[in-house]
This record gives sequence, C-alpha cells and structure tokens, in this order.
Amino acid sequence: MPTSQPPLTAAAIAATRREMQAALDGPSGLDDAGRVDAIRALEELACTVSAAQAALAADLADSVEADHEAMGVPSARRGQGVASQVAFARRESPHRGQRHVGLARIVRSELPHTWAAWRAGRITEWRATLIARETACLSLEHRLAVDEALAADRDALEAMSDRQVIASAQAQGTRLDAAAQVARRRKAESERRVSIRPAPDSMVWLTALLPVKDGVVTFATLAAGQGRRRHLRDAQQGSGPRASPR
Repeated sequence: MPTSQPPLTAAAIAATRREMQAALDGPSGLDDAGRVDAIRALEELACTVSAAQAALAADLADSVEADHEAMGVPSARRGQGVASQVAFARRESPHRGQRHVGLARIVRSELPHTWAAWRAGRITEWRATLIARETACLSLEHRLAVDEALAADRDALEAMSDRQVIASAQAQGTRLDAAAQVARRRKAESERRVSIRPAPDSMVWLTALLPVKDGVVTFATLAAGQGRRRHLRDAQQGSGPRASPR
C-alpha cells in the first residue's frame, strides 16, 4: 500500500536549507572528483527546486481562481494577484512572476515529458522555457508530439545545448505544421520595435528587436560608423603610429 509523502512545507524546506548551510561552515572533506560530483548533484537539486516552485505556483493559481469563481468574480478577473504573490516570494518583478505562473501551468499540463525531466533535475527552468516557447504556436496535439520527440529521452535532452533544443523543436514543429511556423515568424516580424532606457554615467541602452536581415544590416551600419568616428578621433588626437626612438 503506497504511503503518502509528507507535505512540502516551508518549515521542512528551511530545515533542509539549514543543514546544507551548516555544511558550508567548514572544509568539504571531499577530493576533487567528489567536489565535481557534489556540484553536479547540487545543480540537479537546483533544477528540482525550481520545478517545485513552479508546481506550487501553478497550485496557487488554481486555488485562487477556484476561490474567485466561488465568490462570483468575473472570469476575466479570476486569478488576479497571483503573479504578484509569486513575484514577491521569488524576489522578482510582477512581470516575471506572471511568466513563472504561465510557464508552470503550461509545462505541467501540456508538456508532460518536459515536466518529468524538469522534476527529475535533468533540465533547468530555462530549458523548459525554451521548449514551451518554441511549441507555443502549435496545437495541443502537435505540442505533445514535439514534447515526446524532444524530451522523452532524458539523457539525450540533458546532453543537448540550448541551441540544439531550439533547432530540434523548430524542426519538429515545421514537420508537423509548417503553416504555424510561418505564421509565427510573420507575427514576430510585426512586433519589431526599438526601445531606449537610461544607463549609468549619462548613457542609455538602445535596444532593437528586428528580423535577422534587418538586424544584421543595422549592426553593420552602426559598427562601421563607430569605426569611422574612432579613426577620426584618433587622427584629431594625433594618436597615429609614431617612429620608435633610436
């Protein structure tokens, strides 16, 4: 007869954290191979911890929405405030809190193999985000198919780079629904934009989201202009090459 697992309470998590914190007070007592193994084990633990945060965030969203429904809150307003609570708990902005909640709900319900790999500590939260992002334009049926092709083999998924994950997800998506991929690219191109925000020392960050061909041309133009300005400044300052003293 299966036994129920103890609840993942804040107190239990804090106790585990204190044990690990105490272990950092002195030398590890490990040889170099043991240190590498421990670093890997901690990385897997960190991935599982982020999956646990996602699961709790999704549960919180479901619970709040159910309470709002019972109170007669209009459907468009149900769940309001969850993202801010998650953001507060994770010490991040409300915008990122909303992204965490959305990712948690999507991966858990629509990407079962990705979710299993994440819970097992085999992939990071970012890797799960990439898979969710690259399959967002697909139907649920096709999304499940890409998830199985990409994430059912956890060893293969763990060995892939982020670029390989993106390329594989896009290739699988194109094979299943090329029209959806074309529509996604057209939508992305329609969302091109340029933004500016302040930076220290009377500087600004100028950011542009552009199609590849436009971005390459823009960068090349800016780089060439920067090179010409540097050459002119060096010439004005007399910093050209000088003869070595004999």
